[in-house]
Amino acid sequence: MQGKARFEARSRELFQESVDGMDMRLRSRLTQARHAALDAAAAAKRRPWLLRFGTWTPAAGSDRRARCSARFFGTASRPATTD
Repeated sequence: MQGKARFEARSRELFQESVDGMDMRLRSRLTQARHAALDAAAAAKRRPWLLRFGTWTPAAGSDRRARCSARFFGTASRPATTD
């Protein structure tokens, strides 16, 4: 457990050094990008559940499976026609 605490302390120290070494312009751009990403994530959560991609994925797979099965089994079971 002591090794983990040392690792965390060293990681924190290195992170702080890297942040202190940044100029204010870069820091500002990173903050703006972070806020834009958070706003986009919040907007995605506000979409109705029917418009979310993950909602329709299982249904699309089941639909494709049903159509392929119908095509395969539907054509294989037709009797031969004689004219």
